[in-house]
Amino acid sequence: KFCGERLCKALAAQCARRGGPSFVCVRIGWCQPGDNSALTLNASGTPTLAASDTDAAENEGDADSLRDVALLNQWYRSMWLSNRDFTHIFSRALVAALPAERGGFLLTHGMSANSGMRWDLTESKEVLGYQPKDDVQAE
Repeated sequence: KFCGERLCKALAAQCARRGGPSFVCVRIGWCQPGDNSALTLNASGTPTLAASDTDAAENEGDADSLRDVALLNQWYRSMWLSNRDFTHIFSRALVAALPAERGGFLLTHGMSANSGMRWDLTESKEVLGYQPKDDVQAE
């Protein structure tokens, strides 16, 4: 991830000097294949492979494992990017006219408007015009 972002930034700088295209790197949040429903989000990444809290407790045999599973699930839920918002941020990134002071490059987060998330979507909203519609807590 880090190397790809650096490479993209270097290419953007070269293209900007030549009047070429700009580059937008979107750090994609958490998505599942298919329907990507907030109701089936979990740390495994796929609804069919979800580990239940009970399974974790049986495997580890203590309350700490239950807490770890709950924290992981909360972390991934806060990063959720719905299919609708995924489509919206990428369609905005494809047509983005980046300001010259950005040097033809933008690195931004791609998540839905999840209540209590730790990531800032200000640049996505201001520079790309991204307006996420979904919230993992509202689903």
